[in-house]
Amino acid sequence: MEPAAKLSMDCPESNLKSIKAVQRFGISLSTGQLENMAKLAWRNNARCIGRLFWESLHLFDARSVDSPEGIVAGHTVSIC
Repeated sequence: MEPAAKLSMDCPESNLKSIKAVQRFGISLSTGQLENMAKLAWRNNARCIGRLFWESLHLFDARSVDSPEGIVAGHTVSIC
């Protein structure tokens, strides 16, 4: 988990190295780390008109869901 724990808003190059390490070694990210990475991706997307609101992103972590019913329930919770 260490590479992803050191993500920085000011250094996209080091963030990319951290993300590649996560992919290469199969490191499991915490919900907070995953939310931080999603916020960075949204903030850094130049073509997204809504990116001014990147700090307000709230991540609904459903990685543990393993059934179709759980997926439907997760989408219902995240939308409402």
